[in-house]
Amino acid sequence: MTKRKDSGYLLPATPKPLTGAAVCVCVPCDPNHALAFLGQIKALGDWWNWQADSARTGKDAAQAWRQVYIDVNRQLNESGVFGMTGCGCGSPLGRLTRIDDNGNLQVSDDGGETWTDAPEIDPRNTSLLFPPLDAEAGEATKCAAAANVTSKAQTLVAELANGVDVGLSVAEVIAVAVAFVATILSEGTLLPFAAAMVAAVFDVGAAAFLAAFDSGVWEDFNCIIYCHVQDDGSFNSGDVLEIKADINSKIASTTARLWLVQFVDSMGTVGLTNAGRTGTTSASGCEECDCTDCPECTLEAATSINFPTPNAMPDGFGVVDMGTNSVSFFVTDSDDCAITTPNLCVVRLQWTQDTYLNDGTTGLQVVVGAHSEDFYNDGVKTMDFDPPIHTEIIHFELLGVQPSGGTNISGSSFTIYYCP
Repeated sequence: MTKRKDSGYLLPATPKPLTGAAVCVCVPCDPNHALAFLGQIKALGDWWNWQADSARTGKDAAQAWRQVYIDVNRQLNESGVFGMTGCGCGSPLGRLTRIDDNGNLQVSDDGGETWTDAPEIDPRNTSLLFPPLDAEAGEATKCAAAANVTSKAQTLVAELANGVDVGLSVAEVIAVAVAFVATILSEGTLLPFAAAMVAAVFDVGAAAFLAAFDSGVWEDFNCIIYCHVQDDGSFNSGDVLEIKADINSKIASTTARLWLVQFVDSMGTVGLTNAGRTGTTSASGCEECDCTDCPECTLEAATSINFPTPNAMPDGFGVVDMGTNSVSFFVTDSDDCAITTPNLCVVRLQWTQDTYLNDGTTGLQVVVGAHSEDFYNDGVKTMDFDPPIHTEIIHFELLGVQPSGGTNISGSSFTIYYCP
């Protein structure tokens, strides 16, 4: 018998490691290319293609690759070979992914020229649901689920801020976020969701990012989740929309508000449900949450609150208490000005503007929950809500180019029509 020469693949130090590394590659979209690729993977699973030694290490190394061959073969068959959608690519440029402004996962196969929704690879649709909490459906389960979702968000905020604080790169912090998301969403394209939640930390810095999430923010977020989770601790698409609307209307901090919306978008119905089902089975404090829905009422039945003409305020203004019966703020690029309101069900907002520093490029955006209106000129601006919207905060944000010294907002009245 002829002895086999000492040639072939180099023998690994650990022939059959207990763990592996997930690698996504874009295979040319042709069946013969796919078969050639699969053949090379299969060759790694044949012992005679490895170097020989007395311990027969090549046999163990080959066995490690046989499962890889099975997995690759399955993915290629599921992709149909043509199109190669199994790993998320479809052009020489490689497939790009993003989350659009409405929270939809989109893909582009032409370098970002055009984008299409891709629910079929969205892990918020394809991941497995975790088992329900070991508790009866009802208020206790809702409270526990809210506490679990809030705890997950707090953990991720701390991990991202710590990553930036210790000097990790953007890619490294994204990897931290990917690892976190992977504990909740079991499969699919996780990178765009992780990347969306990382940008804000680098934008404002670790210290400012952490400072934006004070105890009040977390209490409000916990109540928002509690008010919209189902009795069994699950979430549906309508719940997600209502949660985002409440975050926009009740969280004053710009950084916290935008990030929490990104967090909810990244989790989706499956992610929020899984987050709510991981952790405690009991929690307290939810009895303090106000989950009031707006009653049905009409503008004719509403009342108005009129405010005096505002005056300019120093730069750096934050939030004004509506109880002072005045609306005053000084808007700059970095400001997010807001009025805190009583627990109102708003039917109409009306801003009557007599004087407004405007050079044709500067305007004001009024944001109430998920609704916003822009205006650039003096006059009357009206926002109607049918049905009425339950809100605690009304935001004012600068649009366009900031004039020298900021934008002095002044006018005759700002009126809120609300349900009595």
